[in-house]
Amino acid sequence: MAKIEVPGGLENVVVASTSISLIEGGPDRLLYRGYAVQELAHLSNYEEVSFLVLEGHLPTSGELEEFSKRVRRHRKIPEARVDLLRHLPREMRPVDAMVAMLAFPEGKDSGPPLCAWDDGGLAGRLLSETPTIAANFERLRNGQGYLEPRNDLDSGASFLYLLRGQVPSPEEARAMDQTFLLHADNELNTATFAARVAASTGADMVSAVTSALCTLKGPLHGGASVAVARQVREIGSPDRAEDFVARKFAAGERITGFGHRVYRQEDPRATVLRGIARELSERKRRPEPFATLRALEVAVKKRKALPVNLDLYSACVFMLLDIPPDLFTPVFAIGRMPGWVAHIQEEYSQRKLVSPIGRYSGPDFRTYVPITQRS
Repeated sequence: MAKIEVPGGLENVVVASTSISLIEGGPDRLLYRGYAVQELAHLSNYEEVSFLVLEGHLPTSGELEEFSKRVRRHRKIPEARVDLLRHLPREMRPVDAMVAMLAFPEGKDSGPPLCAWDDGGLAGRLLSETPTIAANFERLRNGQGYLEPRNDLDSGASFLYLLRGQVPSPEEARAMDQTFLLHADNELNTATFAARVAASTGADMVSAVTSALCTLKGPLHGGASVAVARQVREIGSPDRAEDFVARKFAAGERITGFGHRVYRQEDPRATVLRGIARELSERKRRPEPFATLRALEVAVKKRKALPVNLDLYSACVFMLLDIPPDLFTPVFAIGRMPGWVAHIQEEYSQRKLVSPIGRYSGPDFRTYVPITQRS
């Protein structure tokens, strides 16, 4: 069989068929199961969109009520795993703590199935437990006590409640919920591809998700929002953004938060997040970091027509919600969980092992030389 050469990074290479989401450039748009992400962000909520991503259609009121009940029931972690969380080293990165907790077997305490195809309740565990894990690890490493989740709060409010120990304002809860929604899926990105590769081997859903999570934590992927936060600190104030950009361009260095392989004008998620960040900034009377990032955006676009991507303003929202930078990647993962679970399920149905080949670039055939004869 003839070998097919593909570009580095698999750029523009179609490797799977998916019906979950679609990225298009010109005009730039992102669709979840055919619905524009901007419309969903303004009119829907994270639990409804999670159902959409997982099941392929918008739920009826009865379906959404039952789905939400199941999601919320899964939030509580069995005591054996709570004990593990309490004993994890406090110096661990939160994303590594999440990997360790997900890899710990659920055992007989597994919750009810989230969907008809949710064998063993694993999908429900992944969607519901990860916010509890991330928020409580943050509490425990700061000397605060473990806090049980509340089932009367929606996804955004529940996460912020666990993180802070008090119910957030409606505006903060809505901002968190929208941000989760905007992270729910993004076609076949790197971490999602890693999940599908693992799923193609027949690995269980939790193993496939941890593959995605370990991929996501790389600084060029889910860690990019952390780099945006560092940029904000380095710039310091809006009036210094111009000098920062000039210095970076002169040195040929990358500025995080700009550029995308598909979107040519602007990532539609960034458009929504800019508005969320602006409104939060005004309501909380905290002009920075939003003003700094707006000044950065203007300075960059003076020099090059680079589209703003998800990371620029998601980092801003996280900062305004007082989420620590090393928690940004776990928060990204919480939002992305419905997409990962849906892609894993889709990969299971295709029943085809992903097994590419590499192009060898090493030396030609060589004969072994005994160590006594080597110079």
